[in-house]
Amino acid sequence: MGLTKSGYQMNPKTLERILSVAGDVTNTGLSHRALAARARVGVRTLRDYLTEEVKDQIEARLKGRPVEADELLAVDRAMLAKARAGSVAAARLLYMRLGAVKPEEASVPSLEELEAEVKALREKIPLE
Repeated sequence: MGLTKSGYQMNPKTLERILSVAGDVTNTGLSHRALAARARVGVRTLRDYLTEEVKDQIEARLKGRPVEADELLAVDRAMLAKARAGSVAAARLLYMRLGAVKPEEASVPSLEELEAEVKALREKIPLE
C-alpha cells in the first residue's frame, strides 16, 4: 500500500472500495464524481488515491477478469449492426466469429492481387 498524491498513507479499506468500483467493467467511462459516489468517498479523495500505481492495479483488474457471455453478445450485436450498415471489416469479423470463414481465408489481398482483379473485370466489362 502506498501514498496518496498528497503524500498521506492510503487507508486500505478506502483503497479497496476504490479499486473494486473502478475495476468493475460496468463502471468504465464514469466520471470521477460518479465513481466517488459508488465508492462512498469524496471526489478529492478519489483523485488523491488515483496514483499511477493504483491506475495500474485498476487496469490489471479490468484486463484479468473473465469475459461474461452478455458482454460477448453485446459485441456480436454491435458487429452485426456495423455489418448491416455496410462495414466489410465488421462482416468479416462476424463471419470469422461464427466460424463461416477461417482467419487465413479472410486475409486482405495484396495491391497486386487487387489490380489483377480490376484488370480482369475491365476485360469482362468493357467501358465505353
